[in-house]
Amino acid sequence: MNTVIPGRDPWDEVIADPRIWHFAFHAIPELPELLVTGHERSYFDYSLDLLGGRPDAVDDATRESFVNAYLRPEALTTGFDWYRSLAEDAKHNRWHKDVATLILYVRGDADHRPIDPYLAGIRAVGASNVRGAVIEGSGEFLPQEQPRQLITVLSAFALEVTGLY
Repeated sequence: MNTVIPGRDPWDEVIADPRIWHFAFHAIPELPELLVTGHERSYFDYSLDLLGGRPDAVDDATRESFVNAYLRPEALTTGFDWYRSLAEDAKHNRWHKDVATLILYVRGDADHRPIDPYLAGIRAVGASNVRGAVIEGSGEFLPQEQPRQLITVLSAFALEVTGLY
């Protein structure tokens, strides 16, 4: 949900967007840890408010759980390491792989980016059976911002995949 496949459209457009500055910041060795440690709550609040379509939907308890999950230095570094791996992931994702598995890509509409380039990027990797859904009134945090709409989309997908739901 709500992410771009490194190295596939619209990757270059997304990482060039100044609102997505955190991709580059998190990739710098040691600096994010130095600046965020001791300021985790402020940092996560800023990120949640910036990237959320409905920041008020992410309640205080959820925000605090995010902070608590990253209080240990190893946890914070591991979170940043995900971003540090994106450049290498982009190289690997340039390879074509045949993927017949049904895939659902879901995103919020708060950043006003169309979903089609994301779906095209997934298909360009070799996925031949891709579905997409846009959740209105949501940003990066779909489960917190629009849980009912997300459940509806996931339920419809489960029904399509299994015929049992």
